[in-house]
Amino acid sequence: MSTSKLIPGLWVVATPIGNLSDLSERARAALSQADAILCEDTRRGQALLSSLGLSKRCERLDEHSSQKTLEKYVEVLASGRSLALITDAGTPGISDPGGRMVAAARQAQVSVQAIAGPSAITAALSISGLEISRFSFLGFLPRKESAILEALQGGIRFTDDSVQEADSVGRSAMALWFESPERIEETLGIFQQTLDTSMGLFLAKEVTKVFERVWVGPVRSVVKEFHGQDDAVKGKGEWIIGIYKTLNREKISKSNISETHVPTLTSMQAAEIAAQILLDLGTGTTEAAKQISQRFGVNRAEIYSWIVKRKNEN
Repeated sequence: MSTSKLIPGLWVVATPIGNLSDLSERARAALSQADAILCEDTRRGQALLSSLGLSKRCERLDEHSSQKTLEKYVEVLASGRSLALITDAGTPGISDPGGRMVAAARQAQVSVQAIAGPSAITAALSISGLEISRFSFLGFLPRKESAILEALQGGIRFTDDSVQEADSVGRSAMALWFESPERIEETLGIFQQTLDTSMGLFLAKEVTKVFERVWVGPVRSVVKEFHGQDDAVKGKGEWIIGIYKTLNREKISKSNISETHVPTLTSMQAAEIAAQILLDLGTGTTEAAKQISQRFGVNRAEIYSWIVKRKNEN
C-alpha cells in the first residue's frame, strides 16, 4: 500500500483518537496519495496532516454540506481521482456526517474502500474489564431531559433483552452514548436518579490521551469518582457514558428470569394514581416522573413512559 499507487475511489480512513502513533502505515499512505482530503473541520484536518509532514488540501464536509457539494465530490471520484474521508478523530461515518458521502458514492457505484483503525467506542470497551457479549452505540445523547429519559429507557430495554439471551455467566450487555463535557455532570445526575441497582455505569474519556479516564461499576460509585476529579479532567474532551447489565449465577438459577427491578403491582398502581393526580393539576411530564420516582421508588424512565402514554391516550 505504501509503495503502490492509490486506486481511484473514496477511501474512508480511520485516524488517531488521541495518540498520533496509532495511525497505521496504510492510513498514512492513503492520506499522502489522495488527491484531496475531506474532513469535518479543515483546521483539525490540516493540523493532522502537518503533524504527519504532509502538504495536502483539506476540504470541508460536515453536517451542513449541501447535496450539491456531495454531488461535486461524486463527480470528482467518477472522473478517476481519489479522495480520502476522515473525521475529527477515529473512524468516519460513526456519529459524524461522513456516512452521507459514503452513501452518495455507493449510489453512484464509485469504489469505496475502508482503512480500519482507531475507534473511541471499541477502544474504551476493550479496557472496561467487562466481558461484553453485546453492545449498542446510540450516538450523542439529546439535550432535553425528557429526551434523555426516553433514550435511557431504550438503553435499559436493550440491556435487559440482551442479558436474557446471554449464554454464560459473566457476560455483559451495554448501551453507550457520547456526551459533551458541558452536559456530563447534569446527565450523570439524571442517570443516577433513574437507574436501579441492577444496572452498572461505564464512564470513559480521552482514551489514549493524557487525561484518559475509565470508570466502571455501581452507578453511585462511578458518579462519586467523577465528582472527585478536578475541573481539568471534567472539562476536557467528549465523554463515553454507558449502562450495562451482567448475567450472574443467581439469574442462571432462576431460569433466566430478568433481574431488572420491577415494582410490585401495588407500588406501581399507587405511582400511576399519583402521577395521574399530578397531571390533572397541570404538572409537566418530566417533573411528574421525577416526583413520583422519588416518592414511590419506581423506575423513573418507566413511570415517565407511562405518563407519556397516558397523555397520548387522552
